[in-house]
Amino acid sequence: MDFPEGEPVLLVDGSPQQIHAFFLQSVFEPGGRANTGVRPEINAPAFLRDTLPEMLAKYRAIYLLDVPRLDERAVANLEAYVRRGGGLGVFVGPEVNLAFYANQLYRDGLGLMPLPLMREDELPPEDDENVPDVEPEEHPVFSVFLGERNTFIRQITVERFLRPASDWKPAADSSVQIAAWLRNRMPLAVERKFGEGRVVAVLTTAAPLWNNWGNSPSFVVMVLKLQSYLASTQRAVEQSLVGSPVSVAIEAGKYRQDVVFVAPGETPQARTVIERIGTRAEPESPILKAAIGDGSTIATAGDAGETDRSGIYEAWPVTLAGEADVRRFALNVDPVEGDLALLAGKPLLDKLDPVQADYKYAEEYEYELSRLGGNNRSLLLMVILVGLLLAEQLTGYWASSHPPRSVRTAG
Repeated sequence: MDFPEGEPVLLVDGSPQQIHAFFLQSVFEPGGRANTGVRPEINAPAFLRDTLPEMLAKYRAIYLLDVPRLDERAVANLEAYVRRGGGLGVFVGPEVNLAFYANQLYRDGLGLMPLPLMREDELPPEDDENVPDVEPEEHPVFSVFLGERNTFIRQITVERFLRPASDWKPAADSSVQIAAWLRNRMPLAVERKFGEGRVVAVLTTAAPLWNNWGNSPSFVVMVLKLQSYLASTQRAVEQSLVGSPVSVAIEAGKYRQDVVFVAPGETPQARTVIERIGTRAEPESPILKAAIGDGSTIATAGDAGETDRSGIYEAWPVTLAGEADVRRFALNVDPVEGDLALLAGKPLLDKLDPVQADYKYAEEYEYELSRLGGNNRSLLLMVILVGLLLAEQLTGYWASSHPPRSVRTAG
């Protein structure tokens, strides 16, 4: 089994100095002996346009940090990623294009964003120090700040945020829920389900531009909780069945075109080596794809398909520096083959053909009680045995000698 050193996450920062990614990276990689197990990778928004959903699948979560707008293809890639079980975290900021978020990311509730953003707003200062700016709900990310554990949350000051319309509220039949509020009862963090994945939008900045959260210990707790929550949908065990294609997607600028696949054989020592050449889905695509068992080759008569055997399959893409990047895939037998449902007699005999067979029901072998009556000879044998033992004792007594009884006479 492969145990990676950490979970890769993608930070897409739209700010000019990528200041937001710095604060999340500091949480994920604090340095020293602290190890969160999260490995962040920072990229510009153009990366989402130039990649493929297969390449995004390796990330346990993706964060959009003050991204102004995205290309149409980038939005489609993100939607495909989340729909298949990925987690998306969104932090807004001064660079956000509100029209793009409303028309492309929210899209009347059909897009990734859980709510429509109307405008930027200020949170007026509060005179009472006991009233926190952030009011958490019972949510996996924010519930740690509830009740008496609310000490750190009181240190947070939010000055600006993006807000929806005043009359907006989640539809009753939607998966949208408020994870945290501002003290003016405007939503601060909102979640929605999208396909098999989930999206959490935080309506203020990740860096301490519109707030001081990034300088508070509670920011570390919140980000780690958010990462765990977003990545949890991808930690489910993926089941790939025999006959499914085994494919890899590699970057053309980092890997050679030739990819070697190793398939299991009849014995652990007998393995099959299959060579493939990676191809581009589109002429300008920077991604190469190579696969076996996808129907690209036709098996000859009597030969099994390339992925028709259960076991561990390996793909060996090689970098331009000559280093092998081994990737392993497990294909399991379809559980339908172990179905223990009863099979009627006639279909069973048809499957056994040409073997001559017959079948009978268990009831045909049961004896009737009336037939069993009088057939039990155990008692008769016991009586005969006792009689033989008594006869033996009498015979022994009669055949043995006994002294005569003494006679007494009167004197």
